[in-house]
Amino acid sequence: MSLDQFLKRPQEKRKQKKEEEVIFKELEQEEVEKLKEEKKVKPKKEDLKKPVSEDGESLEGIILDVGYDGQNAKAYLWIYDLNTQTLKKWLDTSGHLPYLLSNLDVTEIRTHHANVLRHRGFAELKTIKKFDLLRDRPIKMTKVIARDPLSIGGRINSIRNMLKGNSWEDYIRYHKCYAYDRQIVLGMPYQIRDNKLNPIQPEISDSIRTQILKLFESEKEEYLLALDQFLGYFFSPIPNIKRVAFDIEVFSKADRIPDAGKAEEQIIAITFAGTDGLKRVLVLKRDDVEKGERISECEAELEIVASERELIKEAFKILEKYPIVLSYNGDNFDLKYIYHRAINHLGFQKAQVPIYMTTTPQSEVAHLKNNIHIDLYKFFHNRAIKISAFRNMYSDVSLDTVGKTFLEEGKVCLEQPISELCLHELGYYCLHDSELTLDLTTFNNNLIMNLIILLMRITRLSMEDLTRQGVSTWLRNLFYAEHRARAFIIPNPEYIQRLKGEASTKAMIKGKKYKGAIVVKPHPGVHFNVVVLDFASLYPSIIKTWNLSYETVNCKHPECKENKIPETPHWVCTRKVGIMALIIGLLRDLRVKYFKSKAKDKEISKDEQNMYKIITQSLKIIINASYGVFGSEAFPLFCLPVAEATTAIGRDAITRTQNRCAELGIEVIYGDTDSVFLK
Repeated sequence: MSLDQFLKRPQEKRKQKKEEEVIFKELEQEEVEKLKEEKKVKPKKEDLKKPVSEDGESLEGIILDVGYDGQNAKAYLWIYDLNTQTLKKWLDTSGHLPYLLSNLDVTEIRTHHANVLRHRGFAELKTIKKFDLLRDRPIKMTKVIARDPLSIGGRINSIRNMLKGNSWEDYIRYHKCYAYDRQIVLGMPYQIRDNKLNPIQPEISDSIRTQILKLFESEKEEYLLALDQFLGYFFSPIPNIKRVAFDIEVFSKADRIPDAGKAEEQIIAITFAGTDGLKRVLVLKRDDVEKGERISECEAELEIVASERELIKEAFKILEKYPIVLSYNGDNFDLKYIYHRAINHLGFQKAQVPIYMTTTPQSEVAHLKNNIHIDLYKFFHNRAIKISAFRNMYSDVSLDTVGKTFLEEGKVCLEQPISELCLHELGYYCLHDSELTLDLTTFNNNLIMNLIILLMRITRLSMEDLTRQGVSTWLRNLFYAEHRARAFIIPNPEYIQRLKGEASTKAMIKGKKYKGAIVVKPHPGVHFNVVVLDFASLYPSIIKTWNLSYETVNCKHPECKENKIPETPHWVCTRKVGIMALIIGLLRDLRVKYFKSKAKDKEISKDEQNMYKIITQSLKIIINASYGVFGSEAFPLFCLPVAEATTAIGRDAITRTQNRCAELGIEVIYGDTDSVFLK
């Protein structure tokens, strides 16, 4: 497709006609009538309560989170209202329900799995059309719909277990399933009007759009269509979201670290620093501790609170006023400690505490009931952020080290234990930590917050998920969303392995299942006039150029078998663009062809340059992580021949470089993975 053809194409997306045959559960007529009556029952008055009225009032804001409201049995969105700078909870009005897919047809489920139809949460069956990328053909699947997520999976007698071995897409958490189906892009602006959710399309100037499209003119139609979608993520404005950082101090002996799970010692200080200029210092009155002299560097008045219970109550009131709450290690300490202290020692009821805890395989997570909680410790701890975004600039993830790295300022140095500080010293020490935490999100024109929002848009993850989870989860979410948007079936790992098979090369490293990168043995000695030849983004470039994806390697088309991968018996599809090659290739090319150069363009403003730098960083993180994820067996779309093909082509590139250097009389004194040292 030429550039002119692309620009002249109809702007409205072609709507694919979906053939759906609705098949209601086959029960006794009496039960069917009962189900119909249940559908007519009016919801309770409180269920109708929404943050946006149904009288035409509109809301424009950024979607920050998606979840499931069990009380109302609906998906919900947390939307940051751009006008009021508050967080609004919006309940879904589309009638979307949880479901899984089955490769059994409706008759088979009726005949051999009648217990599914009798399940208390079962709603209905639908026959839908999907596309199987691995077999390159459209297929019919049965959509098994339930009234609640736990009926799909999460209980011993769930529908997932009843259809074990014949169910698909059954381990996707419901709120993510909802976001995929509604094609909601977290971090992007939306409008709610008449209680309907609609995306706000970003304005991209004709000159910028034409300039970018010209760079991609030679690409296939699939790339141009995907480009049209992704461009909006980078050009939609990012608001400066109102937020507050907080920190607590706990009484403890010098040689003992307080246990947040037991929370046995008193909370003696809580401080706050907000983007609106707020600075609050709350300290607990203790008869044996002096107030001391005011510290001139402290920009807040000391507020001495008579009881620990009142201290925590006031802290809750402050937290409730901010859409986003920032902490540094709040999951493992600050919020966790407050939660257990309030409930187990100070007589608070759970309903009075705006905090709740959940557990993941990795750690506990502290959530706020009416706010978004970002634990910056976990964000900076993420290897993709530490290595790809900031090139190992900080040696560890302590607040002191990270603060000195980005702000040139660390924690206040203490010469005595916290419990022995006078009240003014304690308040200043604690407030400084809150200020550092806030400043980590405001320095360099909100670099960190902007980076978080951009990564949310690319990966489609919520703010809390993105800042806590690893890059493997980021890419999984991105590819699942892209599969759903294109009506592709999301394959089970077992399905991929069964059709694609094992590796053909022998691993050089114990524990690996395929041969990895090449290492050129170094030439001993001291060398001068050495030039390093580096293959920029070698593996992402290979994935795009060679069209590597789980469905394209060893595809089913006989004519593609001539397109061999070096050093392996594998081949790559020449008929269709692979989903992984498409997305990773597009993101790589956007970074290299446009945003990287714009970040250095002296003809544009500093603010624009900084924004382009952040975009470049966000793309770099995703691109650099792609092969590491694709080559990991823990990744649900892992395909061993794809991982093997990537390293084989990489080895071939280095080997051919060596051969060419030998022809030119250039000595290769060392090489590793994606670079060679030339003399």
